[in-house]
Amino acid sequence: MKVSVSMTAYNREKFIVQTLESVLAQEVNFDYEIIIGEDCSTDKTRDIVLSFQEKYPDQIRVLLHKENLGLLRNFGTIIQACQGQYIALIDDDDYWTSPYKLQKQVDFLDNHPECTVCFHDSRIFYEDGSREDYFVELPSCKDIFSMEDLKSDPFIPTSSTMFRRRELGEFPNWFYKIYGHDWALHLLNAQYGKLGYINEIMSATRVHNGGDFNGRTEIQQLERAIHDRKILLENISSLKNQATRNKLAIFYSNLGSEYKKQGNLLKAKKCFFNAFLESIFNPLVSKKSLLRLLIKVFL
Repeated sequence: MKVSVSMTAYNREKFIVQTLESVLAQEVNFDYEIIIGEDCSTDKTRDIVLSFQEKYPDQIRVLLHKENLGLLRNFGTIIQACQGQYIALIDDDDYWTSPYKLQKQVDFLDNHPECTVCFHDSRIFYEDGSREDYFVELPSCKDIFSMEDLKSDPFIPTSSTMFRRRELGEFPNWFYKIYGHDWALHLLNAQYGKLGYINEIMSATRVHNGGDFNGRTEIQQLERAIHDRKILLENISSLKNQATRNKLAIFYSNLGSEYKKQGNLLKAKKCFFNAFLESIFNPLVSKKSLLRLLIKVFL
């Protein structure tokens, strides 16, 4: 098997047909399988994926969990079930826009043995049309990236990702404690090789209120971002640098501002103090910025 397509599925009856049809529309010269982890949806998602499996029994495997595992455990179960040389990711509310996506990424990885990951551009759009479409900004204009590029911020759209299965193995225990599993996955893969980029839009990433991240408040999003970076700092040695801690300080400061808006001054001051601690020995942070943080803590 050349490629396994990994897809989590939970309460996505509105979107998952489009997702599956975009995967099945791929034009390739190799065999590929679709592994779906159906996590006890309360809507018609399970019925939909089973109907697709019945129609394409040689290509689709559905893992029917007896209880809800949650996103991370579901994802881990799917990855372990994949048999392909390469694994392609797609979220259950996104879709691929090019029928040649898989073929182009396989060709890239076949021709670039130094790369463990291949990704491409994705159009990010708001389901309700409330904002204009946009694209993730890359840290620099080049075709090959490394761990160094990935340290500060995630910039690889999940549904644009393909990686080598042999490099990954079992996920470490800490992986199941984070929220942003896609960034953690890219960091793990980047320990074994480069990240190859195809300058072409071949997927669409949907932003909607039912999303695992975008459906949450600003405070919840910031709390999750801080939580994840603290775990990653503890477990990936190459992330222990000033730029990463500076980003963590910015998140603490932004979270403090959000708590201040709500009138929760105790939590706000605690966040500003944490931002100060992350910044005090960081040469990237000016003395003026440190002073502003101290003022926020004590006033």
